[in-house]
Amino acid sequence: MSTALRKPGREHFPIYPKGFIVLRILQLVVAVIVLGLVAYSIHFLAWDGNAFMLAVAIMTILTSIYHLVAWFGAPEAFNYWAVLALDILLIVMWLASFSVVAAHIAPWMQYYGSYLYLTSTYEQAWWTGLAAASGMVPFM
Repeated sequence: MSTALRKPGREHFPIYPKGFIVLRILQLVVAVIVLGLVAYSIHFLAWDGNAFMLAVAIMTILTSIYHLVAWFGAPEAFNYWAVLALDILLIVMWLASFSVVAAHIAPWMQYYGSYLYLTSTYEQAWWTGLAAASGMVPFM
């Protein structure tokens, strides 16, 4: 691609389709939602799966902020190799965290799903919050 299509100072930016940056903003919003759901579940019971998903949500927030700041504020900070490497890393990490949490929550949902009257409100909030966090991952 010709550098004539890019603005001065942004020659090192890939030519994204129109509206692509909106996906980065939505990625940030979904990561904050997942962060809140997982932090709520850690309040009741901390285990390796939800701690891992919390760490991945924080990494996604930091990566999204880096990308948005580089896009809107400091174009010299943008490195397309770093963005590519971070996106690949986050895809692998989100898939791993989603599978760990979903595998842990599935027995709870199967067993307690038909016996909701036997569980406390806190237990229901814990596993439904984690199920919602796992369900948000495909939107990352």
